[in-house]
Amino acid sequence: MSDEADLAKHVSGETPWWATAPIWLAAGIVGVPSLIAIGAGYFVAHYVTNALTQLTTYNQSEIYLTNEHINDSKRNFEVVLKFMDDDLRAQYQACLNSGQTAPERAACVSPRAREEEYGLVVKRKKNSPSNDPLNP
Repeated sequence: MSDEADLAKHVSGETPWWATAPIWLAAGIVGVPSLIAIGAGYFVAHYVTNALTQLTTYNQSEIYLTNEHINDSKRNFEVVLKFMDDDLRAQYQACLNSGQTAPERAACVSPRAREEEYGLVVKRKKNSPSNDPLNP
């Protein structure tokens, strides 16, 4: 009976042969150094994948910050452009008011001509009246 009990203990205590066979088969076919290299490659690939995910997240946040900066710059430029337009209109009006003769008044440069000379592009409304004396 002790032989049967020992056999039962031995069979129930060990891992079945069919459970460890793929490992031994792989080690025999591929080789232990190759298995170590495959395992190291897996861990390196896992680390690189996580690092690339993190890098993608950083790039997206940098793109977001760059877009916000560009949008803020555009808004600030539009404010400065409007201020310059108003300033040119005031200068034109002052020139017209200070001119005592018709030729002096005709020598005043319109705000639109100055803006074109400076290379500024001011968006005009399509339905604005064209008989505006300050913006011919």
